[in-house]
Amino acid sequence: MNIKEVIENQFKELIKKYPSFILYWEDDIGIVKGELNFKALYNGVVIADTYTIKIEIPSTYPSNLPMTKEIGGRIPLNFHRLANDYLCLEVPTKMKIIFMQNPTLLFYVEKFVVEYLYGFSYKEKFGRLPYGEHPHGNAGIIDFYKELFGVTDINSILKFLKILSNSNYRGHHLCPCNSEKKLRNCHGKTIRELMQLDIAYMFRFDLDVILRSKTNRF
Repeated sequence: MNIKEVIENQFKELIKKYPSFILYWEDDIGIVKGELNFKALYNGVVIADTYTIKIEIPSTYPSNLPMTKEIGGRIPLNFHRLANDYLCLEVPTKMKIIFMQNPTLLFYVEKFVVEYLYGFSYKEKFGRLPYGEHPHGNAGIIDFYKELFGVTDINSILKFLKILSNSNYRGHHLCPCNSEKKLRNCHGKTIRELMQLDIAYMFRFDLDVILRSKTNRF
């Protein structure tokens, strides 16, 4: 099955729940466009809302995730955006790890796009984000790894990322978290699971970003 067939099959699943979408092609890029009508719940607060969005699906999907724009002019440009007005849905590596659990368009829309739009609708209504404010850019990447590894020391994060970047797991070495335990008896399970995802290139990118940000502080 080629990538267009994969996308078209996943689109059929998507429009069963979100029938306002259409799918068309611009060269090898799949475009999903239309109104996203959703109803979502978080901490007891139900929000139903509608946004007009455009999802661009690359020819390398699902290895590379789609990118999404809000094209109805409702969300201001200074609200959680990337370059070229794409929505900043989540830290890319975190998105990839989560998406690989269920690599479908329906999951992408409901897990990332709806959660983002729910957050903006909530902020419009209550004046704050439901999930709290999270840092962006380099700080957001660092915070993700602090949460992932349960550490606060950046040097520990760098050591973990070096292992993941080079697929260089040594269970008998001391764990980078400074627990003084061997890696196999501490963060070993987490590292092995992450290595199985085969995204060393993403860990390498994040490692370089953090190293550059650390250097630029001084």
